[in-house]
Amino acid sequence: ALGNGGLGRLAACYLDSLAAEDVPCVGMGLRYRYGLFRQRIRSGCQTEEPDDWLSDGYPWETAVPSEAVEVRFGGTVDRREENGRMVYELRDYRSVLATPYDVPILGYGAHAVNNLRLWRAGPVHKQLDLDAFNAGDYSRAQKANNDAEAITCLLYPDDNTPAGQQLRLQQEYFFVCAGLQSMMRTFRATHLPWDKLPERVAIHTNDTHPALCVPELMRLLMDGEGLSWEEAWDITCRTISYTNHTVMSEALERWDMDLLRSVVPEICDILVKIEERLQQEFPGADLHVVCDNQARMADLSVYMSRKVNGVAEIHSQILRDDLFRAWNEKYPGRIVNVTNGITPRRWLGLCNPELTELIRAEIGEGFLRVGDLSAPMTAEAFADFAARQLGDAVRVMGHREALIHRVGLCSGGGCDEWADAHAMGADAFLTGEVKHHIALDASYHGVVLLEAGHFATENPGIFALMKALQNAPDIVQWKMHISRSERSAYE
Repeated sequence: ALGNGGLGRLAACYLDSLAAEDVPCVGMGLRYRYGLFRQRIRSGCQTEEPDDWLSDGYPWETAVPSEAVEVRFGGTVDRREENGRMVYELRDYRSVLATPYDVPILGYGAHAVNNLRLWRAGPVHKQLDLDAFNAGDYSRAQKANNDAEAITCLLYPDDNTPAGQQLRLQQEYFFVCAGLQSMMRTFRATHLPWDKLPERVAIHTNDTHPALCVPELMRLLMDGEGLSWEEAWDITCRTISYTNHTVMSEALERWDMDLLRSVVPEICDILVKIEERLQQEFPGADLHVVCDNQARMADLSVYMSRKVNGVAEIHSQILRDDLFRAWNEKYPGRIVNVTNGITPRRWLGLCNPELTELIRAEIGEGFLRVGDLSAPMTAEAFADFAARQLGDAVRVMGHREALIHRVGLCSGGGCDEWADAHAMGADAFLTGEVKHHIALDASYHGVVLLEAGHFATENPGIFALMKALQNAPDIVQWKMHISRSERSAYE
């Protein structure tokens, strides 16, 4: 994923979580020479300087020049018929060499190692214009090399100018083309037919920056592997999925078709054919991949993805009801929700080690691995915690290894019936004089079931106790008197 700001951070969290969960994956991105910027404060104001993060090298990366691939820009597309199918060939193009640098992504506890592959752009062959150099025009002498290296020179080039827009488009196509070629090399080694690709590979596009995956995968399958249009279409639609992160326009890229044709003419032709197919499939519908001489990358992604997701329930509903409403009507069930989370290893374990140790002492190590910050305590840990909060006058009953989601309390009247509490769904039971700390009807006698969330209490110890039960539903109080006949099942 080519991410800016939060997208890049989220992609890093995905890689971390996938490795921690032993799910194999490869992340694709660009190896920028300079990062966003290095912040300096001068006279109370922020100034930006180039972030030369590679000045001293990067010990975690490994260059893999043996797996470098060629990426082609510009040129002219020639068409001819061969064995009953149309064949497209590109000539007079400019080649750029994409060299991969691999960074290992270790899972928590080092149980698995995934790979982040970053691509550096450079000339296929170093070139020097001797005539220009001897004439003193040193910039022109190195122009071919500089133009190639500029693709991965700087993160976030200003794209408010035609030159900036062209560079941005080159960046997006460069890592998409290189990444897909790398993936296809790996799959080719399995010697499986290409129609098995969706069973072995899932390509996830992080917003519309990698949306050119769609036409590029089709191009590689047709021109490189000799598949028909229909075969390439079927494979592509079953392999790619798309996450939309925001409804704001910057995440819904649109590219001018004239610019596209000057940078990636083969892709431009495929987009036109995709638009033609869309109009044949849904004539008269207000659905377009290419319209008003613009390529709509979000619509392309929705049309040809296996699944589309938003990143919060309300956001996903907005996609279904508003932004992609027409698509949702044509493909109900395609747009789903996957709520973004965080990796607690970075945002808790590294950022706040003191809090991490406190949580670890109470509920154990599991929350760092599974990323479930609502992981419940065991009854044994809960008993220790209750003793510290309320003192030895309160006793915890429950199975030693049981995970605690709900706690039953005796409300008075001599009630300390574990069976009643268990029948109500309690995983542990507090005995002792605790009723006066809870806002209850004074006339009520029986078992009270408390679940973590909002409840009435004046005792800070009980409040802390309940807050410790992180994953219980938000229920205020639940009072129920259980028939004695149910006791035997729990004795």
